[in-house]
Amino acid sequence: MPLPMSSRLGVPQHVLLTAALCATGCQSEVPEVITLDVTPVAGAAAPVVSAQATKPTQPSAAEGAPPKAAAPAAPSQAVPPPAVQAPAATSAPAAAPAMAPAPAKASEVMMPTQSTAPMMKPAASEPAQTGFMRGAMPTLASASAAGPYKTSELRDGVRNGPAFGGATIYYPEDAEPPFAMIVFCPGYLGTQASDAAWGPFMASHGIVFMNIDTNTPGDSVLQRQDAELDALKSLQEENTREGSPLKGKLALDRAGLMGWSMGGGGAWLNGTEHPELKTLITLAGHNATAGGASPLREISVPTLMLAGTADTAILGLGMSQPVYDVIPDSTPKLLYEVEGADHFDFNDPAFAKGVPARYALSWEKVYLEGDMRYYPFLLEQGENASDFRSNLK
Repeated sequence: MPLPMSSRLGVPQHVLLTAALCATGCQSEVPEVITLDVTPVAGAAAPVVSAQATKPTQPSAAEGAPPKAAAPAAPSQAVPPPAVQAPAATSAPAAAPAMAPAPAKASEVMMPTQSTAPMMKPAASEPAQTGFMRGAMPTLASASAAGPYKTSELRDGVRNGPAFGGATIYYPEDAEPPFAMIVFCPGYLGTQASDAAWGPFMASHGIVFMNIDTNTPGDSVLQRQDAELDALKSLQEENTREGSPLKGKLALDRAGLMGWSMGGGGAWLNGTEHPELKTLITLAGHNATAGGASPLREISVPTLMLAGTADTAILGLGMSQPVYDVIPDSTPKLLYEVEGADHFDFNDPAFAKGVPARYALSWEKVYLEGDMRYYPFLLEQGENASDFRSNLK
């Protein structure tokens, strides 16, 4: 059993519970693919292709969110484009997608350290492959819309728990394996239905996406932290489960976490304990229940944070900025605060002209799959950004 939050984080229970107010809501429509040309940002690092191609005041639930920064500060250290990393071989190798150049050493096996939920050890590594590069040359439009692949949902036969309360796995039917993986956790009082549009979106771009329920909608941030890892174990087991449409098709070392609100808090906490993760993405992330920003200074996993100016102080307003500040400059990080976005808008990847879709997909493509063609998109500040911070170059 996880320790009480006051024991593990040093935060009073009433503060945690007061801060942990959320509700559900989502939209599910994702626009169709639009194809148009785009010119990379001037001065941006050229993508690597094979063929053609931020100490703000500590947030307090009693006082509300910290004052919003007047302007983003320049990072002390810019992070260059990542080297493409090698995926671990699946247990039953299948035809692989086109691969980007410059392979690097594969990551270590993911095993939990402080969290209570176990994870499955990947199969022994075989000769390294390079990063995944799927489909035609991407554009800003294509990265903001549904992808080219037909998607399916998987529930039957999937291991359930004990740390989470059920899940839906979305996967591409007609993309070439192996597939990278994402586990998504909802916020306080949220369910899978809150964020249902994200699964088909990511799967349509060739990424397996597991959207989970927590054991109870009121589960704590620490329980959500454990739920994410336990769900990842279940997802990894699909690689060897007889009868699974994903058997032999998963790149077991390419796993990322996403979370909305308190689910984002759980993802941040996992990022401090599991550097083997490839990516973290938080949508209106809630740091008060995660002990504030200070415990998150050990994050070494590439982290994207999406937030909104119309959020509320108790739900998430201003909570991503201090997290951005404490994440080391050696870790790739990006904060995009959308003007006028509230706490629930990020449940829809197509919101705000597809900003959540474009940045989240590009982050996963670059740091999870190793497709550098999407890197220039992360360097461009959108017109609806009220706060845009990045140490990418």
